[in-house]
Amino acid sequence: MTHLILIRHGQSQANLERRFAGIYDAPLTALGERQAALSAAYVAKNYKISRVYASDLRRAYFTGKAAADACGVEIVPDRRLREISAGAWEGMLFDEIVEKYPEDFGLFMTDVGASRATDGESVAELAARVMDALRDLAEHHDGETVVIATHATPIRAV
Repeated sequence: MTHLILIRHGQSQANLERRFAGIYDAPLTALGERQAALSAAYVAKNYKISRVYASDLRRAYFTGKAAADACGVEIVPDRRLREISAGAWEGMLFDEIVEKYPEDFGLFMTDVGASRATDGESVAELAARVMDALRDLAEHHDGETVVIATHATPIRAV
């Protein structure tokens, strides 16, 4: 059996600014970098990790790189682990989204499984993409423990 450890990236600049990042490539804040280091230390202390996979977006990649370095293993970027493609919402402040797209955002907040970011990817599409990636990685690393550094929506979707 494969063990997958899913880690959400540390605090990003978009989180701090209350922006819907999506695939907008926001960097980690100083706090986010400390959170990544703490997660990495915990994983290295408690698990024997074979490999780290991460979204190629820098906030998740940096978080995964901290774990890979702490565990002395390779990190592999994987676009399938990206955050939801948020279409018109990319990089917008949450307050702006509520104002400009109240119906779409309302559905996102009340029935996320049936929602789609305006002109973007649906949560169902994201879930299928991420689950395919996790199945592939689990099959490839049978009997091993692997870290997956990704984002909030992919983790919630799985």
